[in-house]
Amino acid sequence: MLKISPLFLCAAMIGCASSGSSVSSTKVPDSAPSVSVVGSAGSYLVSLGIGQTAQIREEALTIQLVDVNDSRCPPDVQCVWAGQATATLLVFQSGSPAQSLKIGTSAPINFPSQASYGSFQFSLKSLEPGPNKEGPAAAELVRATVLVEKLR
Repeated sequence: MLKISPLFLCAAMIGCASSGSSVSSTKVPDSAPSVSVVGSAGSYLVSLGIGQTAQIREEALTIQLVDVNDSRCPPDVQCVWAGQATATLLVFQSGSPAQSLKIGTSAPINFPSQASYGSFQFSLKSLEPGPNKEGPAAAELVRATVLVEKLR
């Protein structure tokens, strides 16, 4: 079971209450991709790098990209199988406990490509850049785009 530091939750909640913008992020290296949240009316595309946190203020929902795993076959390489990309998220909504979710691309194995938290469904839309012939992309350059949909 995932344990969340009370200090992390407190800092995240203070961040929600203190800023007027629709997105806030944690401090990450200057080379890291910026955080973005696009959408409204219960459907949002959230793009963030590893360790970054995004907030969907109108839903009081906080999402952090904790980790990624990318075993997809690089372009111009012949592989036995296509591979899979997964993202581990830490999500919480004001007044609810935090939860770790793992989402991924479709694969021929029994791994969920979507996950739910409260009244929201999360699915991985892209993980870029993907691996190349030399190996996986540098962690600080990886950006996950997650579709967050409010279940009706």
